[in-house]
Amino acid sequence: MYDLPADEGEFETYLMSFNMMRNNETNRILIDCSSPKRLKKFLISVRSAQFNQVNYHYVLANYDFLPYDQEMFQNGNINISGFNIINKDGREYWSLKKHLKTTSGSGDDVSVEAAVGHDAMLVAWHGFAKCLQANDSLFHGTFRHRRFFNRGFPGIYCDPLSDRTHPSRPFSSFEHGKTIGVAFRNLKIGAREGTLTGNIEFDRFGNRKNFDVSVVDLVSNTKATFNRKEVLAWRQGYGFFTNQTVAQHSRKIQHDYKEDQVIVLTNLVAPFVMIKRECVEMSNLTDCEGNNKFEGYCIDLLKLLSGKIEGFNYMIKLGTKAGSKQADGSWDGMIGELLNGNAHAVVASLTINQERERVVDFSKPFMTTGISIMIKKPDKQEFSVFSFMQPLSTEIWMYIIFAYIGVSVVIFLVSRFSPYEWRVEETSRGGFTISNDFSVYNCLWFTLAAFMQQGTDILPRSISGRIASSAWWFFTMIIVSSYTANLAAFLTLEKMQAPIESVEDLAKQTKIKYGIQGGGSTASFFKVGGEGR
Repeated sequence: MYDLPADEGEFETYLMSFNMMRNNETNRILIDCSSPKRLKKFLISVRSAQFNQVNYHYVLANYDFLPYDQEMFQNGNINISGFNIINKDGREYWSLKKHLKTTSGSGDDVSVEAAVGHDAMLVAWHGFAKCLQANDSLFHGTFRHRRFFNRGFPGIYCDPLSDRTHPSRPFSSFEHGKTIGVAFRNLKIGAREGTLTGNIEFDRFGNRKNFDVSVVDLVSNTKATFNRKEVLAWRQGYGFFTNQTVAQHSRKIQHDYKEDQVIVLTNLVAPFVMIKRECVEMSNLTDCEGNNKFEGYCIDLLKLLSGKIEGFNYMIKLGTKAGSKQADGSWDGMIGELLNGNAHAVVASLTINQERERVVDFSKPFMTTGISIMIKKPDKQEFSVFSFMQPLSTEIWMYIIFAYIGVSVVIFLVSRFSPYEWRVEETSRGGFTISNDFSVYNCLWFTLAAFMQQGTDILPRSISGRIASSAWWFFTMIIVSSYTANLAAFLTLEKMQAPIESVEDLAKQTKIKYGIQGGGSTASFFKVGGEGR
């Protein structure tokens, strides 16, 4: 163990003296710097050191092996391995990087300290939210009057005797500490909640577990100028993986089958895999145990393989759904069981798509199909005596009737109150009388004639009556024009639904309801099919 000099300018001289102390055997050097800045300066000194480093292998003992450092060692014959726990593919990473650049003016990558601080705030938020979800009044007695209380006493003291104001304060911890600790230990969040360092969960001692780390290994190549780069993955509690996709799943030890037995997953889809009828009716039969209770095309295929391949012993297990990729990169369903090591093969009616081919190997397909849509043929429109009313809805007809009665009443009232609608007439006996043409009957007849675009013998002479009549005439012109256009289209064309000929036609309409099986290839097509076209 050697201490690095405090002055970063002495790193190069220190490396020269360090090289003189070592022998010519292969040496693995573990580098542990207190800050990313010092690590960056030290790596620059390693890159520019003027001695042969072919026998050295540097290992960075933190998670700050940034892309800049990888590019610096990519074109040199220096063995170096580093780790990175930050997920740089998520939106949260770029949002935090933009925020740090705006506030601090730093254009470098997000440091591990910033990423862990970001995730620590998420853990605190979700942990307290979990506590409040179980009991929303948990902290009502703790925060009162802008002060903090613990077990009825203000403030919290590590030493109760130091609180001279309350000498009776008991020696006790925070009253909600145990509840918060249990909530934090049972917490499990990941990329879906916006974490930058992957999956976050804790064991019963409060230590983090089941998190993944990217391992970048740059190995010197004597036959080429550039190093050979290998990207591995390491999972806490398991070890190294050679494949990032496989690294997202933990291999579990199976104890319920023999070592030479192949676990085969399948699902019940007729006619590929079915349960025998006699096994359904009488489930206690001896012949219905294990693989014997299944039948179908896939079962016949397994029997044929068992007869052709020596030592091919299999056990059939029923899976749930086919499997789809989750937001955190993991898989559920039978694909997830296959990746987790809970099964060796899947023999079922499983659709082959691009996402699944990236993580598992498929055999030759025994059936080629596509997505088909079947709907009921629309019925022809039948005409009736009241078909002339169908161009307008029932609500519109009711509104027209109410408007007709309302306008008639308005014309009647304004004609009664206006002196211009009254006239003096001579009676047959030589006397005089006053009369008004707009009685209730004449008002209804005048409004109806105007709606039917016919003329009448009476017309309003007052300004108020003419304004009400003009508004009614404009309204009837719009209604009659719209009705005429709709009626012509309704009587000349059959009112049929537009044909569904593609997925776009199905998605654009809302009348026909449709559904898909969750986790299947059809669900993936509807989810990301538009992006792939």
